[in-house]
Amino acid sequence: MQQFQDITDKDIKNNPYAYSEEQLIYTLETYIPSLRLLNRYQKLSAYICAKYVIFGGINEDNGDCVEDTYLDTNDILNYQKHLTEDDISNAYIIINNEIEEQKLMKLNDHNVT
Repeated sequence: MQQFQDITDKDIKNNPYAYSEEQLIYTLETYIPSLRLLNRYQKLSAYICAKYVIFGGINEDNGDCVEDTYLDTNDILNYQKHLTEDDISNAYIIINNEIEEQKLMKLNDHNVT
C-alpha cells in the first residue's frame, strides 16, 4: 500500500505542481485544503476538478471557506490550461455514474438485510 504524506495549504502553495493525483485525492479525502489554492498551484485532472473542486465546493464536502463554494468551470479552466470544457463535462459524466452506482449499491445492501 502506498504511503501518502499529510500536506497543508502552505505545502500546496510552496510546492507548485509537485503532487501526484493519488496524493491530491488522499489530501482531499483526509484534510480540507483550500480549493482555490489547489486549483491555482497544482496540476489537477478533470476527475479531481469535477469530483472534489466543483462538486465538493458546491456541496461543501471539500474546501475550507465560503469562497471555495463559488469555484466553477471557468475558474478551473483559467488555471488548469491543460484541460478543456469537454474534459470537465466528460468527468462530470463519470462522477454522476459513480454516484448512481453508489446509490444502487446502498439500496442493494439495504434490501439484502
